[in-house]
Amino acid sequence: MYMKLMKKLIIVCVITLVIVSCNKNQIYKETISFKNYKWERLSEDKKNGNFIEFKDIDVKKIDSPYDIYLIVRHLGLINIDNVKLLIEIISPSGTKRTSNVNIKLKDRNGKKFIGDVMGDFYDVEEKVKSFMSFTETGNHTIKITNLSSSFEIIGIIDMTLKISKSELNYNI
Repeated sequence: MYMKLMKKLIIVCVITLVIVSCNKNQIYKETISFKNYKWERLSEDKKNGNFIEFKDIDVKKIDSPYDIYLIVRHLGLINIDNVKLLIEIISPSGTKRTSNVNIKLKDRNGKKFIGDVMGDFYDVEEKVKSFMSFTETGNHTIKITNLSSSFEIIGIIDMTLKISKSELNYNI
């Protein structure tokens, strides 16, 4: 009985160690869910693009390169083949950097959904910035605006923003 308990304890410790070591370079991860699985292109006043914001991204080092990932979780009934976005990175002093991103949800032929499948859910992870450096320490905000050609994206469940230190090796 003591040996079985020790084996279970060792397995739990190894799994915990693997999980912790995999996330050691991650500085931020947040998920925003969409109400009723819809994301309208225009804001309620119909004058501006509808956006989501990831706030309080605490950047402590500006001498490290970072990778930024977006993970789109959607249903198989989603009404678009790709998600067109405007990404705006806002520094603590208010400086803004913008870029357009297009996250494909289907394969090259436009027939099958890509990404990880879990039941009726699909997760598509896209690296939207590689080896990016922040110019200031402190709390940043990343604003993501829906640029879809459809009036609304139907079938989108949530979006996750993940920022990790790049695995860039200067000694190559």
